[in-house]
Amino acid sequence: MRSRGRFIVSALVLLIGPAQAQEAGKVAGSYPSDQWVSILDPGSATVASLTRDATIFMSCTEDDPSITLVVNMMRPLALKDQFRTVTMTFDGAPPVSQSWFSTTDSFGVADDDLAFIATMEGLTHHRSVEFVLSENGTELARQSFTLNGAPEAIASVVRGCRKNG
Repeated sequence: MRSRGRFIVSALVLLIGPAQAQEAGKVAGSYPSDQWVSILDPGSATVASLTRDATIFMSCTEDDPSITLVVNMMRPLALKDQFRTVTMTFDGAPPVSQSWFSTTDSFGVADDDLAFIATMEGLTHHRSVEFVLSENGTELARQSFTLNGAPEAIASVVRGCRKNG
């Protein structure tokens, strides 16, 4: 499965953030929680959760212009790597559930997954999102993020990644 490999590579890139954390279990202060930003030129964007216990990281690589969106949790869970249910609630509207790949410390979706387009639509047309990772109806993790600046940051990632592809 091609998207699983890209997802794992993107999740590994995120290990830099936790290594810089100033407080155990919290995102480093250099990652904003009030505005999405492009952090590499071009091809990456990020934002920290409102509680600073997770980040969203969207990226591609020079070798692979495919885009991956990953929610990286600062506190790992005792989970096997597999697909799990991710429920997204945009601006408090009715939730939308999708199947995303998850690891012990992250979950995400790649641009070759059917859920990717609906996810991008939601991220670019709303003001906030809450993600709930669950398995068999049991909540495993919950993170909330602002979508301030998301349309511009996502567009920058898409332009940068497509330029490489």
